[in-house]
Amino acid sequence: MRVCVIGAGPCGLYLASQVRGHEVVVHEEHSVVGLPRHCTSLVSIRGLQELGLYRKELVLNRFRYIEVIGPGAYPRYRLDFRHYVACVVDRPGLERYLLQEVLNRGHVVKLRSRVVAVDPHGVVYTQDRARGVYYDVVVVAEGGYATLAKQLGLYDNTLTKLWGIQVDVLLEHSVDSSTFTVIFDRVLSKKFFAWIVPISDRCVRVGLGDCRVSTDKLCTLCRYVEKVLDLRIKRWCSEVFGGVITLGPPLSLVKSRGCCIVVGDALGFTKPLTGGGVVLGLTYCRWVANYLNSTEVFDPKVMRKYLYSKLANMHLKMSFLKHFTRLFHSVGNGVLRSTLQLVRLLIEDLEGVDFDDHTTLLLKLLHLR
Repeated sequence: MRVCVIGAGPCGLYLASQVRGHEVVVHEEHSVVGLPRHCTSLVSIRGLQELGLYRKELVLNRFRYIEVIGPGAYPRYRLDFRHYVACVVDRPGLERYLLQEVLNRGHVVKLRSRVVAVDPHGVVYTQDRARGVYYDVVVVAEGGYATLAKQLGLYDNTLTKLWGIQVDVLLEHSVDSSTFTVIFDRVLSKKFFAWIVPISDRCVRVGLGDCRVSTDKLCTLCRYVEKVLDLRIKRWCSEVFGGVITLGPPLSLVKSRGCCIVVGDALGFTKPLTGGGVVLGLTYCRWVANYLNSTEVFDPKVMRKYLYSKLANMHLKMSFLKHFTRLFHSVGNGVLRSTLQLVRLLIEDLEGVDFDDHTTLLLKLLHLR
């Protein structure tokens, strides 16, 4: 079979690297992979290990603790996972590694090749070609903007879309690099939260998500970091970056039409509470690749049945958490402060909780398990 993968982000490249015995062509609109940067790159260590992607040379920092800060810096407490559960990865480095894996498979990667249209029957049109090229399977891994997914009628309008903005800053003094911080304060973010993620003991990634973001909001957050948290910023040491935050899951976790299937952020298969979710997206892509490796003739009905068998329990749990998330991110500072205080009373540590499994975390908070 001839397989077309649209998008050379983590999902597109990982899926292509897992496909064997078929001809694969990856189209990427940019001239290099890994850029421009969009996300914080905070991911689950266990998830990366299960995917075979945990490489020490790609890990910038690891985390054992999470600090939670409420409105006006109250309440403020730290929770212990009891071991290192998350890490910040070198996102451009990870994508370069995946690119090399794809090339080692003998597949083709076309940079500066922007796909402008896709026919459900498998015809792909690029910006530099008047005539389309036919493929047996088309995997849409274009990211959160989901332009082609919308064109195919496969975009889920129930998904919550926010925007993220962040910057790396150099501090005058060292911080505990094993702790990342989340700040819930409607003054900083009306619909989401802010974060401080150490890259090292002197460099931290400061950012926030909201319906609307700007450099002014980022400056306000930096002043908060200095005044409230007493972290003295020496200078910004990166360009401002960010992008779409998609809060999943979609109504249907399998979005396909004809021989086209959507994966990753374009699908909305992301963590409901925090958005993103590289590990979730890559896991989904591995399942798609496993199906393609098992057949010589693409059958969308068989593929959908296979994927639903993998997703049955996960979809129910994520849908449950989605409703809680919408409520949590919509309350004001008063309710938010009370909720965070209750969390502090109910839980002493996060031992046994998977960093990517927010539903298990919520059930633990509710003492249901």
